[in-house]
Amino acid sequence: LLSSWVFLLYIAVNQEDHSALIESLTLRLKRNEEGFKLIRAENESHRQEAYNLRQALNHQTSSQATTNQLDTLTPEDTCRTNKKWLLIGIPTKGRLDSDNEYQGYLFSTVKRILDELDRESLSRWKCSLHFFIANFQSRSTHHDYQQLRDEIEASRLSSMFTLQDESTISIPEVRTHSEAHVDYLYDIDQPTERVRQQTRNYTALMKMALKSVDFDNFMILEDDFMVCDGFLYHLQHFISKANRLERDWISLRVSYGGNGIIFRKKDLDYVAQYVGAYQYYRPVDHLMIEWALGEAESQEYKGSRRHLVYRYNLFEHKGIHSTIKAEGRQGKYPRCFDVIGEPNLSGDRFDVTRCSTNDFSPCDQTSSFSKFSLVPN
Repeated sequence: LLSSWVFLLYIAVNQEDHSALIESLTLRLKRNEEGFKLIRAENESHRQEAYNLRQALNHQTSSQATTNQLDTLTPEDTCRTNKKWLLIGIPTKGRLDSDNEYQGYLFSTVKRILDELDRESLSRWKCSLHFFIANFQSRSTHHDYQQLRDEIEASRLSSMFTLQDESTISIPEVRTHSEAHVDYLYDIDQPTERVRQQTRNYTALMKMALKSVDFDNFMILEDDFMVCDGFLYHLQHFISKANRLERDWISLRVSYGGNGIIFRKKDLDYVAQYVGAYQYYRPVDHLMIEWALGEAESQEYKGSRRHLVYRYNLFEHKGIHSTIKAEGRQGKYPRCFDVIGEPNLSGDRFDVTRCSTNDFSPCDQTSSFSKFSLVPN
Protein backbone atom coordinates (compact mmCIF):
# COMPACT_ATOMS: atom_id res chain seq x y z
CA LEU A 1 0.00 0.00 0.00
CA LEU A 2 2.82 2.41 0.86
CA SER A 3 4.70 1.60 -2.37
CA SER A 4 1.57 2.35 -4.39
CA TRP A 5 1.27 5.80 -2.84
CA VAL A 6 4.97 6.47 -3.49
CA PHE A 7 4.63 5.48 -7.14
CA LEU A 8 1.61 7.76 -7.59
CA LEU A 9 3.60 10.60 -6.08
CA TYR A 10 6.50 9.89 -8.45
CA ILE A 11 4.15 10.04 -11.46
CA ALA A 12 2.64 13.31 -10.27
CA VAL A 13 6.06 14.91 -9.80
CA ASN A 14 7.34 13.80 -13.20
CA GLN A 15 4.04 14.69 -14.94
CA GLU A 16 4.15 11.63 -17.18
CA ASP A 17 1.01 10.27 -18.90
CA HIS A 18 0.17 7.07 -17.15
CA SER A 19 -3.58 7.63 -16.77
CA ALA A 20 -4.52 3.98 -17.21
CA LEU A 21 -2.00 2.87 -14.64
CA ILE A 22 -3.05 5.64 -12.24
CA GLU A 23 -6.69 4.61 -12.55
CA SER A 24 -5.79 0.98 -11.83
CA LEU A 25 -3.67 1.87 -8.80
CA THR A 26 -6.31 4.24 -7.46
CA LEU A 27 -8.94 1.52 -7.65
CA ARG A 28 -6.58 -0.89 -5.90
CA LEU A 29 -5.94 1.63 -3.10
CA LYS A 30 -9.65 2.17 -2.58
CA ARG A 31 -10.21 -1.57 -2.31
CA ASN A 32 -7.37 -1.86 0.21
CA GLU A 33 -8.77 0.99 2.28
CA GLU A 34 -12.20 -0.64 2.29
CA GLY A 35 -10.56 -3.91 3.30
CA PHE A 36 -8.75 -2.26 6.24
CA LYS A 37 -11.98 -0.58 7.35
CA LEU A 38 -13.71 -3.96 7.30
CA ILE A 39 -10.91 -5.52 9.37
CA ARG A 40 -11.09 -2.69 11.93
CA ALA A 41 -14.87 -3.06 12.13
CA GLU A 42 -14.55 -6.81 12.64
CA ASN A 43 -11.95 -6.29 15.38
CA GLU A 44 -14.22 -3.81 17.14
CA SER A 45 -17.08 -6.27 16.84
CA HIS A 46 -14.96 -9.08 18.27
CA ARG A 47 -13.87 -6.90 21.16
CA GLN A 48 -17.49 -6.06 21.93
CA GLU A 49 -18.49 -9.73 21.67
CA ALA A 50 -15.64 -10.67 24.01
CA TYR A 51 -16.70 -7.97 26.48
CA ASN A 52 -20.34 -9.12 26.35
CA LEU A 53 -19.27 -12.72 26.89
CA ARG A 54 -17.13 -11.74 29.86
CA GLN A 55 -20.03 -9.85 31.44
CA ALA A 56 -22.37 -12.82 30.90
CA LEU A 57 -19.90 -15.21 32.49
CA ASN A 58 -19.32 -12.87 35.43
CA HIS A 59 -23.06 -12.82 36.11
CA GLN A 60 -23.29 -16.59 36.26
CA THR A 61 -23.05 -18.30 39.64
CA SER A 62 -22.11 -21.89 40.17
CA SER A 63 -23.14 -24.30 42.90
CA GLN A 64 -19.84 -26.09 42.44
CA ALA A 65 -17.13 -24.37 44.45
CA THR A 66 -14.37 -25.78 42.25
CA THR A 67 -15.68 -24.24 39.02
CA ASN A 68 -13.06 -22.07 37.31
CA GLN A 69 -14.12 -18.44 37.22
CA LEU A 70 -13.00 -15.50 35.11
CA ASP A 71 -11.68 -12.41 36.88
CA THR A 72 -14.38 -10.59 38.79
CA LEU A 73 -15.40 -7.06 37.92
CA THR A 74 -13.21 -4.06 38.58
CA PRO A 75 -14.68 -0.76 39.85
CA GLU A 76 -14.38 0.57 36.30
CA ASP A 77 -16.34 -2.37 34.86
CA THR A 78 -19.24 -1.85 37.24
CA CYS A 79 -19.78 1.71 36.05
CA ARG A 80 -20.83 0.20 32.70
CA THR A 81 -23.21 -2.26 34.35
CA ASN A 82 -25.78 -2.37 37.13
CA LYS A 83 -23.57 -4.68 39.18
CA LYS A 84 -21.70 -3.25 42.18
CA TRP A 85 -18.03 -4.07 42.63
CA LEU A 86 -18.41 -4.11 46.43
CA LEU A 87 -21.40 -4.19 48.74
CA ILE A 88 -20.48 -3.14 52.28
CA GLY A 89 -22.82 -4.69 54.84
CA ILE A 90 -23.07 -2.91 58.20
CA PRO A 91 -25.04 -4.44 61.09
CA THR A 92 -25.77 -1.78 63.67
CA LYS A 93 -27.17 -1.52 67.16
CA GLY A 94 -26.82 1.20 69.81
CA ARG A 95 -24.77 0.48 72.93
CA LEU A 96 -25.55 1.48 76.50
CA ASP A 97 -22.91 3.70 78.12
CA SER A 98 -22.10 4.00 81.83
CA ASP A 99 -25.11 6.28 82.30
CA ASN A 100 -27.42 3.69 80.73
CA GLU A 101 -27.83 5.90 77.64
CA TYR A 102 -27.60 4.53 74.11
CA GLN A 103 -24.55 5.66 72.18
CA GLY A 104 -23.38 4.80 68.69
CA TYR A 105 -20.47 4.91 66.29
CA LEU A 106 -22.36 4.35 63.05
CA PHE A 107 -22.55 7.97 61.91
CA SER A 108 -18.84 8.66 62.33
CA THR A 109 -17.93 5.28 60.76
CA VAL A 110 -19.89 5.98 57.56
CA LYS A 111 -18.82 9.64 57.44
CA ARG A 112 -15.18 8.54 57.55
CA ILE A 113 -15.70 6.37 54.45
CA LEU A 114 -17.46 9.21 52.62
CA ASP A 115 -14.54 11.51 53.46
CA GLU A 116 -12.27 8.91 51.90
CA LEU A 117 -14.47 8.89 48.78
CA ASP A 118 -14.19 12.67 48.50
CA ARG A 119 -10.41 12.34 48.28
CA GLU A 120 -10.80 9.77 45.50
CA SER A 121 -12.90 10.06 42.34
CA LEU A 122 -16.37 10.22 43.83
CA SER A 123 -18.18 9.65 40.53
CA ARG A 124 -16.18 6.47 39.94
CA TRP A 125 -16.94 5.00 43.35
CA LYS A 126 -20.55 6.13 43.34
CA CYS A 127 -21.41 3.53 40.70
CA SER A 128 -19.21 0.74 42.08
CA LEU A 129 -19.82 0.86 45.87
CA HIS A 130 -23.04 0.31 47.77
CA PHE A 131 -23.81 0.28 51.50
CA PHE A 132 -26.39 -2.01 53.07
CA ILE A 133 -27.07 -0.92 56.66
CA ALA A 134 -29.29 -3.14 58.82
CA ASN A 135 -30.54 -1.61 62.06
CA PHE A 136 -31.31 -4.26 64.67
CA GLN A 137 -32.75 -1.82 67.17
CA SER A 138 -35.71 0.53 67.35
CA ARG A 139 -35.07 3.86 65.59
CA SER A 140 -36.45 5.64 68.66
CA THR A 141 -33.47 4.46 70.72
CA HIS A 142 -30.76 4.21 68.02
CA HIS A 143 -30.29 7.96 67.60
CA ASP A 144 -27.02 7.54 65.68
CA TYR A 145 -28.81 5.52 63.01
CA GLN A 146 -31.64 8.03 62.78
CA GLN A 147 -29.17 10.90 62.37
CA LEU A 148 -27.39 9.05 59.57
CA ARG A 149 -30.67 8.22 57.86
CA ASP A 150 -31.74 11.88 57.87
CA GLU A 151 -28.37 12.96 56.45
CA ILE A 152 -28.42 10.34 53.70
CA GLU A 153 -31.96 11.07 52.57
CA ALA A 154 -31.04 14.74 52.13
CA SER A 155 -27.75 14.10 50.32
CA ARG A 156 -26.74 13.50 46.69
CA LEU A 157 -25.30 10.12 47.72
CA SER A 158 -28.60 8.53 48.74
CA SER A 159 -28.44 6.13 45.76
CA MET A 160 -25.36 4.50 47.34
CA PHE A 161 -27.32 3.35 50.41
CA THR A 162 -29.96 0.78 51.29
CA LEU A 163 -31.18 1.15 54.87
CA GLN A 164 -33.18 -1.58 56.58
CA ASP A 165 -35.11 -0.36 59.62
CA GLU A 166 -35.65 -2.59 62.65
CA SER A 167 -34.65 -5.64 60.68
CA THR A 168 -37.32 -8.29 60.94
CA ILE A 169 -35.99 -11.34 59.10
CA SER A 170 -36.70 -14.26 61.41
CA ILE A 171 -33.56 -16.30 62.00
CA PRO A 172 -34.43 -19.32 64.19
CA GLU A 173 -32.38 -20.15 67.25
CA VAL A 174 -31.44 -23.59 65.97
CA ARG A 175 -29.15 -26.11 67.65
CA THR A 176 -27.70 -28.18 64.78
CA HIS A 177 -25.77 -31.21 65.97
CA SER A 178 -22.18 -31.32 64.76
CA GLU A 179 -19.58 -33.94 65.63
CA ALA A 180 -16.88 -31.55 64.42
CA HIS A 181 -18.02 -28.95 66.97
CA VAL A 182 -18.80 -31.15 69.94
CA ASP A 183 -15.67 -30.13 71.88
CA TYR A 184 -16.86 -26.52 71.93
CA LEU A 185 -19.81 -27.51 74.10
CA TYR A 186 -17.35 -27.75 77.00
CA ASP A 187 -15.60 -24.46 76.24
CA ILE A 188 -15.82 -21.86 79.00
CA ASP A 189 -16.52 -19.28 76.28
CA GLN A 190 -19.51 -21.14 74.84
CA PRO A 191 -21.75 -18.49 73.23
CA THR A 192 -24.26 -16.78 75.50
CA GLU A 193 -27.69 -15.73 74.27
CA ARG A 194 -26.32 -12.25 73.58
CA VAL A 195 -23.56 -13.71 71.40
CA ARG A 196 -26.00 -16.02 69.61
CA GLN A 197 -28.25 -13.04 68.89
CA GLN A 198 -25.30 -11.29 67.24
CA THR A 199 -24.75 -14.40 65.08
CA ARG A 200 -28.41 -14.34 64.03
CA ASN A 201 -28.08 -10.64 63.19
CA TYR A 202 -25.14 -11.39 60.90
CA THR A 203 -27.11 -14.19 59.27
CA ALA A 204 -30.02 -11.81 58.66
CA LEU A 205 -27.66 -9.12 57.32
CA MET A 206 -26.22 -11.48 54.70
CA LYS A 207 -29.59 -12.85 53.63
CA MET A 208 -31.10 -9.36 53.29
CA ALA A 209 -28.04 -8.07 51.42
CA LEU A 210 -28.57 -10.74 48.75
CA LYS A 211 -31.99 -9.20 48.05
CA SER A 212 -30.82 -5.57 47.90
CA VAL A 213 -28.65 -4.90 44.82
CA ASP A 214 -26.58 -7.01 42.42
CA PHE A 215 -22.93 -7.15 43.47
CA ASP A 216 -19.68 -9.03 43.00
CA ASN A 217 -18.04 -8.88 46.46
CA PHE A 218 -19.49 -8.46 49.95
CA MET A 219 -17.60 -7.08 52.96
CA ILE A 220 -18.78 -6.99 56.56
CA LEU A 221 -18.05 -3.73 58.36
CA GLU A 222 -18.84 -3.52 62.05
CA ASP A 223 -20.24 -0.12 62.95
CA ASP A 224 -17.50 0.77 65.47
CA PHE A 225 -14.52 0.39 63.11
CA MET A 226 -12.99 3.37 61.27
CA VAL A 227 -11.32 2.93 57.88
CA CYS A 228 -7.63 3.84 57.62
CA ASP A 229 -6.26 6.44 55.18
CA GLY A 230 -5.99 5.00 51.68
CA PHE A 231 -8.43 2.21 52.55
CA LEU A 232 -10.01 2.09 49.08
CA TYR A 233 -6.63 2.08 47.33
CA HIS A 234 -5.45 -0.89 49.39
CA LEU A 235 -8.76 -2.72 49.07
CA GLN A 236 -8.86 -2.42 45.29
CA HIS A 237 -5.21 -3.50 45.08
CA PHE A 238 -5.82 -6.59 47.24
CA ILE A 239 -9.00 -7.73 45.48
CA SER A 240 -7.51 -7.16 42.02
CA LYS A 241 -4.35 -9.09 42.90
CA ALA A 242 -6.35 -11.92 44.47
CA ASN A 243 -8.50 -12.16 41.33
CA ARG A 244 -5.38 -12.30 39.17
CA LEU A 245 -3.39 -14.82 41.18
CA GLU A 246 -6.04 -16.98 42.86
CA ARG A 247 -9.09 -16.59 40.60
CA ASP A 248 -11.44 -18.65 42.78
CA TRP A 249 -10.50 -17.48 46.28
CA ILE A 250 -13.11 -18.29 48.92
CA SER A 251 -12.67 -15.24 51.19
CA LEU A 252 -10.38 -12.29 51.90
CA ARG A 253 -9.35 -10.69 55.20
CA VAL A 254 -8.37 -7.06 55.78
CA SER A 255 -9.02 -6.69 59.52
CA TYR A 256 -9.81 -8.80 62.58
CA GLY A 257 -12.70 -10.06 64.70
CA GLY A 258 -16.00 -10.00 62.82
CA ASN A 259 -14.87 -7.03 60.74
CA GLY A 260 -13.24 -6.81 57.31
CA ILE A 261 -14.14 -10.25 55.92
CA ILE A 262 -14.88 -10.32 52.19
CA PHE A 263 -16.97 -13.03 50.50
CA ARG A 264 -18.11 -13.57 46.94
CA LYS A 265 -21.81 -13.22 46.22
CA LYS A 266 -22.06 -16.83 45.03
CA ASP A 267 -20.97 -18.08 48.49
CA LEU A 268 -22.83 -15.65 50.73
CA ASP A 269 -26.06 -17.60 51.23
CA TYR A 270 -24.10 -20.69 52.27
CA VAL A 271 -22.04 -18.63 54.73
CA ALA A 272 -25.26 -17.26 56.25
CA GLN A 273 -26.78 -20.74 56.60
CA TYR A 274 -23.59 -22.12 58.12
CA VAL A 275 -23.15 -19.53 60.89
CA GLY A 276 -26.86 -19.66 61.71
CA ALA A 277 -26.80 -23.45 62.01
CA TYR A 278 -23.84 -23.59 64.42
CA GLN A 279 -24.57 -20.52 66.56
CA TYR A 280 -24.52 -22.60 69.78
CA TYR A 281 -20.92 -23.73 69.29
CA ARG A 282 -18.82 -20.66 68.50
CA PRO A 283 -19.22 -16.86 68.08
CA VAL A 284 -19.93 -15.51 64.61
CA ASP A 285 -16.40 -14.29 63.78
CA HIS A 286 -14.98 -17.75 64.57
CA LEU A 287 -17.70 -19.47 62.54
CA MET A 288 -17.10 -17.34 59.45
CA ILE A 289 -13.36 -18.05 59.49
CA GLU A 290 -13.96 -21.73 60.28
CA TRP A 291 -16.18 -21.87 57.19
CA ALA A 292 -13.54 -20.12 55.05
CA LEU A 293 -10.76 -22.44 56.24
CA GLY A 294 -12.89 -25.56 55.77
CA GLU A 295 -12.26 -26.75 59.32
CA ALA A 296 -15.57 -28.55 59.83
CA GLU A 297 -18.65 -29.22 57.68
CA SER A 298 -17.59 -26.71 55.01
CA GLN A 299 -14.53 -28.69 53.89
CA GLU A 300 -16.25 -30.40 50.96
CA TYR A 301 -17.74 -27.13 49.70
CA LYS A 302 -14.44 -25.26 50.09
CA GLY A 303 -12.32 -27.77 48.18
CA SER A 304 -8.94 -26.27 47.32
CA ARG A 305 -10.07 -22.64 47.38
CA ARG A 306 -8.00 -20.44 49.69
CA HIS A 307 -8.71 -17.85 52.37
CA LEU A 308 -6.29 -14.95 51.80
CA VAL A 309 -5.09 -12.52 54.47
CA TYR A 310 -3.83 -9.04 53.58
CA ARG A 311 -0.58 -7.90 55.18
CA TYR A 312 -1.99 -4.68 56.62
CA ASN A 313 -4.96 -4.05 58.90
CA LEU A 314 -7.17 -1.46 57.15
CA PHE A 315 -9.43 -0.55 60.11
CA GLU A 316 -9.13 0.82 63.60
CA HIS A 317 -11.47 -0.20 66.39
CA LYS A 318 -13.17 2.67 68.25
CA GLY A 319 -15.70 0.84 70.39
CA ILE A 320 -15.20 0.20 74.07
CA HIS A 321 -17.84 -2.52 74.38
CA SER A 322 -17.66 -6.01 72.86
CA THR A 323 -20.56 -8.41 72.41
CA ILE A 324 -18.25 -11.41 72.55
CA LYS A 325 -15.61 -10.46 75.08
CA ALA A 326 -16.39 -9.61 78.66
CA GLU A 327 -15.38 -6.32 80.26
CA GLY A 328 -11.68 -6.29 81.03
CA ARG A 329 -10.87 -9.13 78.61
CA GLN A 330 -10.82 -7.20 75.35
CA GLY A 331 -7.05 -6.75 75.19
CA LYS A 332 -5.13 -4.47 72.87
CA TYR A 333 -6.56 -4.01 69.40
CA PRO A 334 -4.30 -3.61 66.32
CA ARG A 335 -3.95 -0.13 64.84
CA CYS A 336 -4.01 1.10 61.25
CA PHE A 337 -1.51 -0.76 59.04
CA ASP A 338 -0.32 -3.09 61.77
CA VAL A 339 0.47 -6.51 60.31
CA ILE A 340 -2.64 -8.70 60.72
CA GLY A 341 -1.91 -11.22 63.46
CA GLU A 342 -3.45 -11.81 66.88
CA PRO A 343 -6.20 -11.79 68.05
CA ASN A 344 -7.20 -13.52 64.78
CA LEU A 345 -7.27 -17.31 64.78
CA SER A 346 -4.48 -19.41 63.34
CA GLY A 347 -4.91 -19.55 59.56
CA ASP A 348 -6.49 -16.09 59.67
CA ARG A 349 -3.22 -14.19 60.22
CA PHE A 350 -0.64 -12.85 57.79
CA ASP A 351 2.26 -15.30 57.62
CA VAL A 352 5.29 -13.05 58.19
CA THR A 353 7.74 -15.96 58.18
CA ARG A 354 6.82 -17.48 54.82
CA CYS A 355 5.57 -14.33 53.10
CA SER A 356 7.94 -11.61 54.35
CA THR A 357 8.27 -10.05 50.88
CA ASN A 358 4.62 -10.39 49.91
CA ASP A 359 1.50 -8.43 50.74
CA PHE A 360 -0.89 -11.33 51.32
CA SER A 361 -0.69 -14.89 52.54
CA PRO A 362 -0.67 -17.77 51.85
CA CYS A 363 1.75 -16.74 49.14
CA ASP A 364 3.44 -18.30 46.15
CA GLN A 365 7.08 -17.50 46.87
CA THR A 366 8.08 -18.38 43.31
CA SER A 367 5.78 -15.81 41.74
CA SER A 368 7.24 -12.42 40.92
CA PHE A 369 3.70 -11.02 40.85
CA SER A 370 3.33 -11.58 44.60
CA LYS A 371 5.91 -8.98 45.65
CA PHE A 372 4.29 -6.27 47.69
CA SER A 373 4.09 -2.80 46.18
CA LEU A 374 2.15 -0.85 48.77
CA VAL A 375 3.96 0.31 51.87
CA PRO A 376 1.82 2.84 53.78
CA ASN A 377 3.35 5.92 55.35
